[in-house]
Amino acid sequence: MSNSKLKYDPTSPEGRAIGCLFRRLHQLGDDWVDEWFSELGVDVDGPAWQVNAIQPEAVSPANDPRIISELLDKEPGFTRQNRRLDLTGYFYATYDEPSFFDEHNDDETVVVVFPYATAARLRAAVSVLRQAGYTTTAYDSDQGGYNVRVNSGTVYNLPDDAPVADRANRLLWAAGFTCTDSPHAAHLPSHTTPLPIPWRPDWFQIDVISACTTDDRNEETARAISATLKAAGWRVDERGAETLHTTPFDAAGADRTAAVEVVGEPTWQYGDVVLDAVGEVWTRASTREREQGWPWAHGAATTLISQGHPYSTQGGSREDEPVRPLTLLVRNGKVAQATSRTSQGAATADEATHEKPTTAAPLLPAHIRASITAIVEEHWADEQRDYQAQDPADREGHAFVHLFRINNYLGLGLH
Repeated sequence: MSNSKLKYDPTSPEGRAIGCLFRRLHQLGDDWVDEWFSELGVDVDGPAWQVNAIQPEAVSPANDPRIISELLDKEPGFTRQNRRLDLTGYFYATYDEPSFFDEHNDDETVVVVFPYATAARLRAAVSVLRQAGYTTTAYDSDQGGYNVRVNSGTVYNLPDDAPVADRANRLLWAAGFTCTDSPHAAHLPSHTTPLPIPWRPDWFQIDVISACTTDDRNEETARAISATLKAAGWRVDERGAETLHTTPFDAAGADRTAAVEVVGEPTWQYGDVVLDAVGEVWTRASTREREQGWPWAHGAATTLISQGHPYSTQGGSREDEPVRPLTLLVRNGKVAQATSRTSQGAATADEATHEKPTTAAPLLPAHIRASITAIVEEHWADEQRDYQAQDPADREGHAFVHLFRINNYLGLGLH
């Protein structure tokens, strides 16, 4: 929707002041709106959003069960006929019966009932309604299936410089997913606000949470979120059944994900465990992941698998992320006898067997590692919930940030 009729720049300080004044007077009623606005190109009988710097992407039609039903009827897979073999798309819409606890609202709420819908079919319906401008809230029905509460709404375009987290949220919102950072508010499996990953520039972590975890719907939701992001051209690194890392292509970029040749670098082997210049531990990923531009995995969960072959966790980091020089710690499941550095004249372990290892941070004794692991595991869940409940501006220095660093450094695999 365009605001081209306005005779001023709504993004300027004066334009924002005009918009603020018009919205205030618009709330008071038509009698308060002066014809002076007409001289500026404002439709005095029009909606308040016309003076906004960022215009709506969609404004919902009237919140009426008939209009909503007709909207869904146009979509494949939905029907108001309950005599078909596939009833997952069957629905009916009606006005909600307000309870004593409901807040007074001039806009009546419509409830769309899906008695037999799957989670995927429910998301498809919510997506259709949201993209039409409606505000929706989905929840489990006591009689089985799902209900969707629908209200009138306005969907605004994202600014061109919107943060990556907002872009990810909008993408998932448009696909029918729900975002919340509180498990108690997650009536259905929902995703958390994408948060920057401290050790992985340009990447964001998304977790799937819900108030009820007695079934596998969390995992289904995580898989669907992953598929949605990938279909939109985002990179996705699944870090467990209910956690994923993601970044848009324009942040990662082909030039940043492609293999980076480091002059004088030794030939790293699959499963090599190295220590970088700032004390981070990394593991060399498989050939397939190296070809995709993700040659390093952060941390080292183990150095051998049961068959005795080298092992690496899933790669997810670029060639240039480990800070040089690198010190080889483990190769083929055994402590390296010599160093591998990126300085001039550096040699591999096999080529410099008589060279003394570079002084580096010692490997943790087993009993110390066990104690640290126990402390992190004991406080992980509580601190993670408290961290997610905090305002993003107050999260710096939170205890969970330090637990997160320890988890990644030691490769404990907590999510």
